[in-house]
Amino acid sequence: MRMADEVSNTYTPRSVSETEGMAGNGGAPPPLSFFISAAMMEQTMQYVNHLREFRMMEEARDQARGFEDLFATYPEVRLEHPDEYRILNSLLWVCKAVCFPLLDEKEIIELMRTRVGLMIDIYQKDLWDAVRGAVLKIYSYTERDKFKDDLLGVLIHSQERITTQGPVSGGKEMAPTVENWIKNYTAAVGTGYADALKRSEYLTRNQNIIRLPEHEKIRVRLVMMLRDKLPLSSYSLEGLEETISLTKNGKPIMLREGREEEIPQAEYEEYKRLTAMAMNAIEEEFKPVREQAMKKSGITVEETIAEEPDVSPSEKLLRRYEQWTQEETMHAALKYFDERAKSSIDSSAMLQQFFEGINRRNIAQVVGAAWLLARAGDVRAGLGQADRYIKYFEHYLRKSDSQFHVPDTNDQVRDFLKGPAAPLFLLAFLKHVLMERLKMNEETAKLSVVMLSNECRKAGEMEYAKLAYGDLKTGEFKWMDETENTPNTP
Repeated sequence: MRMADEVSNTYTPRSVSETEGMAGNGGAPPPLSFFISAAMMEQTMQYVNHLREFRMMEEARDQARGFEDLFATYPEVRLEHPDEYRILNSLLWVCKAVCFPLLDEKEIIELMRTRVGLMIDIYQKDLWDAVRGAVLKIYSYTERDKFKDDLLGVLIHSQERITTQGPVSGGKEMAPTVENWIKNYTAAVGTGYADALKRSEYLTRNQNIIRLPEHEKIRVRLVMMLRDKLPLSSYSLEGLEETISLTKNGKPIMLREGREEEIPQAEYEEYKRLTAMAMNAIEEEFKPVREQAMKKSGITVEETIAEEPDVSPSEKLLRRYEQWTQEETMHAALKYFDERAKSSIDSSAMLQQFFEGINRRNIAQVVGAAWLLARAGDVRAGLGQADRYIKYFEHYLRKSDSQFHVPDTNDQVRDFLKGPAAPLFLLAFLKHVLMERLKMNEETAKLSVVMLSNECRKAGEMEYAKLAYGDLKTGEFKWMDETENTPNTP
């Protein structure tokens, strides 16, 4: 049984009775003792910690519903087993905080009222991106504004204690609640949207902030960020949740929260030109081998382009590549890559950026950081040996229904732990991240990995040079594991 199901089913009595069979009991759920045993409690805590660490929203939502199912099936757990109930209920709230952008509006409002500290601890600097994701589910700007007003209303009156010490006002220390911190902040910066200078002065030099430990300073700062951003109307450029792509003075720019972010046109055009040259060079390099293989199979070059006599396979690839570079997320990824490729690449920092990008669902950051690791020649030594990758993908491989191809062995986990940097394992991981976690379509994911493979080739990591590639016979982009002669893992 896969790890996710081991826990999710455990805390969904209906699922346990169905999947385990429960022979002889007529399909009824198992006794409560089954769920609150020490072994099950430990397993569940480990799993929820896993969901929290990697911000696995869909899985966290399923687990939260599993806890609710448990409490509904065994209402006596609250009174008869208060210690276990307290732990399970706290895990329920962790799951809800992880997946809060997916929850309905009432649940998000309740989280904001009672668990904003937990939301901050999980999402940290990405908190507003997560809140914005929840707001984006609402189509009507009027309804969005109402929802944000509701969130602001419960936030400014929240009695949740987010620090160990409260703000001092009039020589008296107040309770360290969200409400009291916001009152203290408002008294210093004024009502309405805070002036940047006053905001900075309060959050960095105010004595109430200075005396807090660092993690509590972060909590207060992010609460004030919510206090400042939630009142902004979605009808305004500053409050609009969507990112707008447009052209200004003939240059591509992005408009995000009222700020313009320019994409350097010269760098962008140069990157496209060099990539086109690289693809042409690759075509010429493999042309003799390709034509020889085609002759052996009885296929002529003319036959391969009979359906489109005016378009060669290489031209098809270049056209698809050109379309790919026009996608908004790829604009951002190319900008991320170009800006950081100018100077010496810090592979450890890029690795951190890669995993942070996955948690934030930031496609540009994930893809750009992966390209930079490849440019530095650190795919094997960096990503392939990273503890976070190994821990995460070991868990993934334990699933019985893993979607993507991995080597067909008797013990995938054993082989993975023996050689986690093997090309097929890394490819399966990249496909999972790009298509399952980041919801890329497959063609965009392929092209993103084609670029990574090209960078690996230039850096000398030839084992990763064809994780994805342009097939000059068909004019299609393909995964390495689609070929008949798939390279063996080391």
